[in-house]
Amino acid sequence: MRRGAVRVTEIRRLARSLVPIAAIVLAGGCDAAESSQDEGASWRLEEIARFGSLEADGSALTRVAAVARTDSMVLVLESSPPRVAVFDHEGRWLRDLGRAGDGPGELFFPAEIGTNDGNVWVGGGRGMRVEIFGPGGAPLASHRWSIPRDSLGDVAVPAAVLSDGSVLAGPRGTIAPDVRSRPWYRVTPAGEVLGLLYRQRASNGDVFVAQLSGGRIIIGLHPLPQSPVVDIRPDGGGLVAVETGGARPDGRSSFRIRIIGLDGAGHGFAVPYAPIPAEGWLDRYAEEMERDMARSGSVDRTQLAAIRESMGPREVYPPVSGVVAGTDGTVWVRREALIGADSIRWQVFDPTGTQLGAFTAPADLRILRASLEEVWAVEPRELDVPFVLRMRLEPSDTTELQAQDDIALTSATGVALEETR
Repeated sequence: MRRGAVRVTEIRRLARSLVPIAAIVLAGGCDAAESSQDEGASWRLEEIARFGSLEADGSALTRVAAVARTDSMVLVLESSPPRVAVFDHEGRWLRDLGRAGDGPGELFFPAEIGTNDGNVWVGGGRGMRVEIFGPGGAPLASHRWSIPRDSLGDVAVPAAVLSDGSVLAGPRGTIAPDVRSRPWYRVTPAGEVLGLLYRQRASNGDVFVAQLSGGRIIIGLHPLPQSPVVDIRPDGGGLVAVETGGARPDGRSSFRIRIIGLDGAGHGFAVPYAPIPAEGWLDRYAEEMERDMARSGSVDRTQLAAIRESMGPREVYPPVSGVVAGTDGTVWVRREALIGADSIRWQVFDPTGTQLGAFTAPADLRILRASLEEVWAVEPRELDVPFVLRMRLEPSDTTELQAQDDIALTSATGVALEETR
């Protein structure tokens, strides 16, 4: 993209360390009770099946974006090259749905997948449309339109099919430092607006702009974003959003979980937490960037210095780094993404705010779909080839879970957990 004579370069090789923007402000009312203080069960994740391979056939995966399932199939959505890889429940690859392109039944950097009335829909990402396939894979419909931006708002494009057959129009998947408002709408398949579910507010400082020589700039996302995070409910009934807020000097901080329905209204609850100091985060992040550059063949120290200078300060870690709306109504919250840590703590809540349990997972494990019965995640393995893992929650020793958290915190911050409580 161009802005006058200025060339804009996106950071691609640093994608592993960058976190997407999402910031939520509800359009409707939302009660906010406080979450139950009972920490619930202690769990660990146990792998029970694996999808994908290292073989050069249809079973090999590249960039997994999302997972859906039916009674007979597991649907793995890949963003690049774009396709839907169809497996049976035993992990055998059956066929593909869709292909790269801009025609009916074709995909362009998709991000979301789901099922509705026996059909499969694919949307979101940079495709700016929703494609619908029949049970056998035949293309049925394409929804393509955009809702123009308003004031400092972003353009809304088709993202998902909702449970009532309407379409969720959400922000396009691009980096835009001048966007402060990102509206989400419920619309007809033709693009007629039925209502505003809510309006996102992007937090200042989550997008950085690094000035380079020759009029070049680099636009990227801050590794410690302060904006809330959001996920589409897998039943198509709305969204789940977590508003992170800001840490209070007295240490009595909380983040808010909001469950939003198709009418834009909903309910929510607050979760108290103790802020974790972010001292030294920038040095550790710069070391990660340098290692990433070295793996690519060269280290541009001028670029590193420009990125460092452009990043806003962070005194504490954002309390939440991701959220997954459970297929059974649970809410899965990914806590602080401590730079340099190998693991991250997850908390699981029911819709009323009761914490059902917690577990620690590898930092590079991306949970895509979850319930108390099963968890679907993607994790890079040999040669950075991803595998989709089907997992289940098993009881774990509370002392072991706490020890893992202590090790992760100390390695990432140099501060013992007891000092932050």
